Amino acid sequence: MSKYRERRRETELRLEDTRENLARVGDIQAELTTQLEHLSQQAEVAARYTDLQAQLALNHNLLAFTRLREAESAKTRYTNEVQRVQVSLEAETAKMREAERLLEQLRSRHYEETDQLQELQGALYAANADVQSLEQEIAYLAENRRRMGAQLEAISREAMEVEGRIAQANEEKSRCESAIGEARAAIEARDAELARAREALPAAQGAADTAAAQVRAAEVELNAAEQAQGVHQARESHALKLIGQYEGRKNRLKQENMALVFPEASKLAALEAERSTLTSQVSELDRAQTDAEARLPALEDERRSANAALQEAMRELAGLEASLKALQAQQARLDTDSKLKDWVQAHNLERGERLWQAIHVDAGWDDAVEAALGVRLNAVKLGDDSQLPALLRDAPPGNFAVFVERGAPDAAGSSSHLKPLASVVSSPRTGVATYLKDALANVFILPEGEDGMALARVLPPGGLLVSKAGHLFSRQGVVFHGPQSELHGVLQRQREIEDLQARIPERSRSRTEVETSLRTLERDLEAAQGEAKRVREEVARARQQSHSLEVEYLKLAQSSQQAEQRREAIRGELAQIEEEEGRERLEMQEAQHGLQAGAAHIDTIVQRVEALEAAAKEARTALENARVAVSTAERALSEARFNERSCLERAESQGRLAVTLGERLQALATNKQNVSGELEQLEEGQVREKLQGALQVKSERERVLGDARAALEHITEELRGLEESRLSVEQNLNPLRERITELRIKEQEAITHAEQYAQQLQEAGVTREEMAEQIERRVGSKGMQAEINRLTEEIAALGPVNLAALSELSTARERKAFLDAQATDLFQAVETLESAIKRIDRETRDLLQETFETVNANFTEMFPALFGGGQASLKLTGEEILDAGLQVFAQPPGKKNTSIQLLSGGEKALTAIALVFSLFKLNPAPFCLLDEVDAPLDDPNTERFCDLVRQMSGQTQFLFITHNKITMELASQLVGVTMPEPGVSRIVEVDIEAAMELARKQAA
Repeated sequence: MSKYRERRRETELRLEDTRENLARVGDIQAELTTQLEHLSQQAEVAARYTDLQAQLALNHNLLAFTRLREAESAKTRYTNEVQRVQVSLEAETAKMREAERLLEQLRSRHYEETDQLQELQGALYAANADVQSLEQEIAYLAENRRRMGAQLEAISREAMEVEGRIAQANEEKSRCESAIGEARAAIEARDAELARAREALPAAQGAADTAAAQVRAAEVELNAAEQAQGVHQARESHALKLIGQYEGRKNRLKQENMALVFPEASKLAALEAERSTLTSQVSELDRAQTDAEARLPALEDERRSANAALQEAMRELAGLEASLKALQAQQARLDTDSKLKDWVQAHNLERGERLWQAIHVDAGWDDAVEAALGVRLNAVKLGDDSQLPALLRDAPPGNFAVFVERGAPDAAGSSSHLKPLASVVSSPRTGVATYLKDALANVFILPEGEDGMALARVLPPGGLLVSKAGHLFSRQGVVFHGPQSELHGVLQRQREIEDLQARIPERSRSRTEVETSLRTLERDLEAAQGEAKRVREEVARARQQSHSLEVEYLKLAQSSQQAEQRREAIRGELAQIEEEEGRERLEMQEAQHGLQAGAAHIDTIVQRVEALEAAAKEARTALENARVAVSTAERALSEARFNERSCLERAESQGRLAVTLGERLQALATNKQNVSGELEQLEEGQVREKLQGALQVKSERERVLGDARAALEHITEELRGLEESRLSVEQNLNPLRERITELRIKEQEAITHAEQYAQQLQEAGVTREEMAEQIERRVGSKGMQAEINRLTEEIAALGPVNLAALSELSTARERKAFLDAQATDLFQAVETLESAIKRIDRETRDLLQETFETVNANFTEMFPALFGGGQASLKLTGEEILDAGLQVFAQPPGKKNTSIQLLSGGEKALTAIALVFSLFKLNPAPFCLLDEVDAPLDDPNTERFCDLVRQMSGQTQFLFITHNKITMELASQLVGVTMPEPGVSRIVEVDIEAAMELARKQAA
């Protein structure tokens, strides 16, 4: 059933989605139809635009070829000019090279003189350095004499200090040698004391270990006695606790016995009478409920029909409104020229009424009126003539028309026998009709089938014939009408707008009527549903009240029986408690005797333990004293040895210090002798003689350096003159170079233009030969540029062009064909899904009916087998099997109950078992698990239950949980859980067949 319901739900959702998709496809188809009309018009404009672009490209190519030849001629001219200027530049360059050669020779002499001057300056610097060195040497000699004197004084002071420190080191060494002897004597005394202390330590250790062992043995005996005493106390407290529990249970059982209540017989009779009355009320309410619910399907069908009609009306109204908005939006987009639109807004004319909004054209004559009126069809109405001067002063940037509604009298009619075009155009307003007659004067209708050119010969001067297609015939020629203006179709669209504006209120009224009808049906349905709900609630309350009375009656009957059984049970429990309480009192007395004996034994052990602990404490004190003596002797020995090592180290250190100081004293004496010898050797006479010779050399070198500087200045003046002449020649070269650069730039510019135009021709895919043939039949580049400007203006006059209109038109047509196929597929899908829902409902009803009959048959057979008679059945509570409920009727043998609620707990359990096994029998499983289903059954019913399980175990293995011994006998394998001690569970398994075989062997 769940599978079928899920399939039906999925199919309904798909059907709903398909209908929504179908509606969307319809909307898209309508939109595509309108789009195809617009694209057809745009494709015609795009074709014209493509032709003009081809002509424009040809003229651009011709202009590029002309400019290419001009650029190549300019390149040749600039190349020749560059060669002429280069010759003049080379002559001036030769002059500059000669000046540079002379300048280079003079610079070489200048460099030689400069090198010689630098050598003389170096010699002068060397003489200055010698003078400065000798002066510094004289100052150094004076400073050394002062420093060496101070050094001799310091050496004398240091020698005296070293002699004093040598004497102190010798005295310290003597003291350390005497202390070493004393330290060695102390070491011998400490060694003897340590040997005596170590000899006394083992005896004290043995005494302490013996005393500790005696104390531990006594403590073990004391712990054993205390544990035995704890066992006696636990027995006593456990017995007291159980005695208290037994007393509490006795008191509770006595109170419960006194509180047992037995129901009165008169109350039971009153409940039975009231229950019969409620049963008749429930039957009457059931009939009322059936009547109320029978009205609901018809009302719901009417509401669904009304709702569908409302949805259809709303969909139609929405389509009309969408079409109206689309047409109005298209009418509002008539002015596509941005400049003209700005001009209209600047003069506040954008909201003015247009002529096509105020006229009506007979069907079929839209193109004729559009051709005759032209731009005047979109003329804007002015309030009066006062606005015209401002518009004339600021003329619009494009074609534009205005009119004033004056209401002048009609002009005299034409004497021609032809029908005027004004006869198919009308307006309810006099001023508009007058304007139309003026605008359409001398414009006549060409009768169908007539020759327009022949008939045009009889027209008055300035007269025109117009056909339905919009072609204008005059006496001299024909103007063919084509849909190239944005005004094309404006009259047809206006007529459609007026038609839609008339149909929409009518559809709105129809929708309002359907909504009113739907609200009335919904109110009736809501009232019927409320009535049915009220009756169902009354039925439910009555049944609930009947059930409550029946439950109360059963409770009273069962409480009487249970109270009597409970009184007998209480008597048995009190007797058992008295017996158990006596046993616990004997146990408590035995525990109390054991406690008294154990207390005396513990006191004896405690006294012995205290004596042993005192002896052990004395032994531990003696052992600790011996250990302290050994530690003290060891520490004193270590200190004596440390003093000995310290004295030895100090003696050795002072000896080394005395040797070091003696060596330092000898070095000071040697240094003093050396300093005295150096001081005697310092003399200044020779140094001063060298200084006078160096000063004379310095004066001679300064004179030679002055002569060299004068010669260098003369050469520098000559060099400056040659440099000025070279600069003059070089300045003459710059204008020539600039002229060459300028000519080369122009030459390069001509080359660049030639390459650009050549590349432009190459990109256009044309050759120079083709362009040369074309250029012979053309005017110059100025004429080509004028032709290009004309083509550009003509392309601009086309306005916005949709270049993709042709491909979009093809794509739109393909999409239209695709959507038509999709719509056909969706219609077929809706029919398929609706038939699938009907098939699913039919199969579901058949399957559910078959399942119900099978389960009902199994239940009818299973119930008498469990009860040993009686009858039971299942009944559907509705006519539609898919929405119906299920009611169980069960009457055990000897009972005529009207409700299953009147059965006892065991009877209800058996009825439930019969129903469950009936369902299980429908599709048996390999295994079946039953959890204490036999708990509310007595022994006879348990045996019937076991017989049924035994019958069904042929094809199904049963696993059941039970506390019933009869049910356990049915099993071939038992698995039990026992608790041999508190908090510990254990699994016990018993193979019944093996146990019976063992029992038979033992009996044999």
